[in-house]
Amino acid sequence: MKVLVIDATHGGLTLSKEYAAAGNEVTCADVHHTVSKTAEAGLREAYRLVKAIPDLGQFDLVVRPVHFPRQKVEGAGEGAEVITHHQAVQRLLGGRLGYPVVEMTGSFGKTSAIWAALSMLKGERTALALTSDGIFFLDGGELVPLSGKVSTTPANIIRAVRLAPKRPDLAIFEVSLGGTGLADLGIIKNVYDNYSIAGGSSCAFEAKLSMIDNTRQNTSILINGDDPLLAHIKGAQRFSVLSRAGEVTAREANTKGKIRFRATFDGFKTLKGRTERNFEVNANPRLVGGQHVENLLVGIAIAAFFGAGEDEARVLETAEPFGRKMVIEGAGAFKRVVNASSSIVPRSLEVAIKEYSESFPTPVPISIGGKLKTTCGGVDVKGISGIISRSKEVSTVHLFGEFGEALRPFIVGKEVVPNEGGNGMILKVERV
Repeated sequence: MKVLVIDATHGGLTLSKEYAAAGNEVTCADVHHTVSKTAEAGLREAYRLVKAIPDLGQFDLVVRPVHFPRQKVEGAGEGAEVITHHQAVQRLLGGRLGYPVVEMTGSFGKTSAIWAALSMLKGERTALALTSDGIFFLDGGELVPLSGKVSTTPANIIRAVRLAPKRPDLAIFEVSLGGTGLADLGIIKNVYDNYSIAGGSSCAFEAKLSMIDNTRQNTSILINGDDPLLAHIKGAQRFSVLSRAGEVTAREANTKGKIRFRATFDGFKTLKGRTERNFEVNANPRLVGGQHVENLLVGIAIAAFFGAGEDEARVLETAEPFGRKMVIEGAGAFKRVVNASSSIVPRSLEVAIKEYSESFPTPVPISIGGKLKTTCGGVDVKGISGIISRSKEVSTVHLFGEFGEALRPFIVGKEVVPNEGGNGMILKVERV
C-alpha cells in the first residue's frame, strides 16, 4: 500500500516509521519544514521525505493531522482513503495493547488530572502515562520518566507504548484535539475555547468530539457537565464541580486556603461495573483554585474506573507536584502562583485570574510571557491582552519573552512594570 503521511512536526515521523515497518511504501510530507537535513538523510532508507504535498492520486491512503485543512486533501484521488492521525493510531495499535486505556482531551487541566490519578494508583497498579510533562511509567509506587516534555499529538501514544519497559496494568493518555478510539474510558475534560482549526474547515469542539465519534463498542465516555458546549451530548456520563446531576460530582467544595471536597460517584461505570462511592479529598496545600477541584475530581474518576482505593474511603493527601499549573511557589509572606503550560488560552487565563483573586488579596500583579508559539499551536495575543485589559482584578503587568512582547502593544489601562518580583501570578508558555 502507498501511504502519504502529512506533517512531520506533529507525529508524522512516528506514523511514517510504523507504516513503513508494516511493509508499506511511505511518503512523509514535512509541510512545516522542521526536519533538519541531517535527520532527513537518516530517514531516507525507511521512507521518502518531501517538503510539500505531492500529487495525491498516487496514494492508497492519506493520513492528515486533524488541524490540517480538509480542503487540501479532499481531492485525494479516486479510491484513495483519507484518515486523521488519531484514526491512524487506532489502526496501528488497536487490539494489540492487551491492557485497558483511558484517553483524555480538553482545553486545560488534563495533565493535573492525570497526576491526581497516578497519585491514587501508586502501589496498586503499574501504569503507562502520556502527558505534556512527559511519558512516565508507574511501577511499585515509583514514577519513572521515560521521556521529557512532549506534545500530546496522538502519534506520541505509539511512542509511549514503544518506550514502556514492560506491559503495564493500564495506560492513561493525554491526547490533543480528540480521541483515537483506543480508550475503554474516553474523557472530554472541557472545551470552553472553541477556536478555529484546519484553515477554518473545523473547530476545536468538533475535533474533540472525535473522542466520541471514534469510540469502540462498550467504551465509556465521561464529559464535563458544567461546560455549555457539551451540555447537549446524549448517552455520556457526566462529571460536575457545580453539583449538577451526573455520575461523578464534587460536593461541599472549599478552596479557601486549602482545597477540600467530597467526590461522589452515583452509578459511575467502571471496568468492574457501576459504582456508588465517596472520597473525602484534602488536597496538597500548594494547589490553588477551583480548577483543581475539577482536575482532582477527574483524576479520582480515572483511578476509580480501574478500581483503585477500593479498601479506602478517603483520599487524605494528593502528594504529586502537579507540574507547575496554578501552584504556589515560595514560603512565608512571599508567595507566587505559577501557571506554566504549553498554551494559555483566553478562557483559562480568565479562570486563573478569578481563582487567584478568590484565594489572595486583589489587585493581582501578573507576570506573563514565554514562547509565542509551541508545537501545540500559537497564542491568541489579542484575546489574552483583552482579558488582561478588561480585568478589574489585575493591577500591574510584567511582560517577558516573545509572548510578552507580542502582548505589549495591546495592553491598555494597566501599568506595565519593568521587573518581575514579589507576590503575584506568573503565567508562562513553555515549549514542548
